[in-house]
Amino acid sequence: GRMFAMPVPLGTYQVVQNGLSVTTGLSMNSPVSMKLKVNACAEIAETRVEGGRVRGRLTAVGYGGVAKEVSGWMSLFEPTQRWAKIVCFKGGRPISPHQQQEQAQAQA
Repeated sequence: GRMFAMPVPLGTYQVVQNGLSVTTGLSMNSPVSMKLKVNACAEIAETRVEGGRVRGRLTAVGYGGVAKEVSGWMSLFEPTQRWAKIVCFKGGRPISPHQQQEQAQAQA
């Protein structure tokens, strides 16, 4: 797949599918430590490709203005599906609507 050639940006991702599992390890077969709701935000500090999916290592989760430190892994996307989208690059630069549009066109 072409999309894996691009480095996956680190930063804050917003969950776009309800009940997204956070696992204790990189493998999708690792024990589930928690589930994230739609619109929850996760701070991703590292990404890896595992079983055709891009997985992200979480350091914190925020929902409804409350943030807590967590450790675990979650699926971000695979070629045909996405579980989370980036909303703020590491270093705190939010994505402008213009950039989001360009990204959407690049992925179409």
